[in-house]
Amino acid sequence: MKKFLKAIIAFLIIILLTTSCERTSALSLINTDCVLPCWNGIEIGMTKDDVLRELTIEKKYEVSEKKFNDRIEYLTTSLRNGKEIITFQFKDNFLTNINLVLKKGAKRKLDVALEKFGVPTFVIGTYSTHVFTYNKVFLCYLEEGIQIELGGEFKSESPFHNYEVNENSTVWTINYFNPSEYGQAYNSYYACLVPDKKEYISHDWHGYGKYATCDPETMDWCGE
Repeated sequence: MKKFLKAIIAFLIIILLTTSCERTSALSLINTDCVLPCWNGIEIGMTKDDVLRELTIEKKYEVSEKKFNDRIEYLTTSLRNGKEIITFQFKDNFLTNINLVLKKGAKRKLDVALEKFGVPTFVIGTYSTHVFTYNKVFLCYLEEGIQIELGGEFKSESPFHNYEVNENSTVWTINYFNPSEYGQAYNSYYACLVPDKKEYISHDWHGYGKYATCDPETMDWCGE
């Protein structure tokens, strides 16, 4: 009986330690030891050389460069195992955006991000039938310059295609941007900067629950 109890206690300790490590791993991945919007000391507005200098301090990253045109450039960092996780976008040599894709090994539940960043300014829902049919939700932090993209759902009910947001919702990307770009984004991926686009529905944050991603009065692709 004593051996059985010891085995149960050992099992519970392992579970607690594993959960704690996963949470610590995720929090370190979205670490912000500087004034937002920034990531691990890399701030929006830094030059490409300054960003490269910061990345070389972290020996665990490999960096590749890509030039989109004469004004737009990208740096993509990968872990030594080849997993792509972060892309830095530059315009005229200055950092404008940081796109962080959370690695599969990290704890990617929404409660971890909310613990780190707090309550969002507003929420955006979007429903698409282009190529793939899916709906998704973005959490917008305008003052801090953060956009959190939750994983897309491929099955939803018309006409509103509600997205169920809960503590276990998967955080797909965390994106950092310059808040002063609000309403004049040149990067169309940033839904939070153009919430009035007809493809989006803007909501006040009301906590966990359902958020509509399609409005049949303004969007003719919602279905009956």
